[in-house]
Amino acid sequence: MAEDEKKKSESFCSCWFREGRVFTLEEEHILGEIRKLKAQYDTLKKHLKSLTHELPDSPKIDEIQAEILNLKEKRKHLETLRQKAAKERMKLLGHSS
Repeated sequence: MAEDEKKKSESFCSCWFREGRVFTLEEEHILGEIRKLKAQYDTLKKHLKSLTHELPDSPKIDEIQAEILNLKEKRKHLETLRQKAAKERMKLLGHSS
């Protein structure tokens, strides 16, 4: 396939192949956001654990716990969006109607 034909076909495809899986651009974006939230969550959990041992009565603990709950809610929302995007991908691939 000529290089310009390859670019043309890629520009029309809304799915792409990575590590044995096919993702839509929307799915990949959502997965990236989920990964960012997980990194923030892990950082906050480590901070909370160390703070709990060092200063068990610190008001900062409540702030961190509230932020963790907020991240969990965002994750739930992103998971819903990811599932919708996965269904759309399956439709594009002809696996469901």
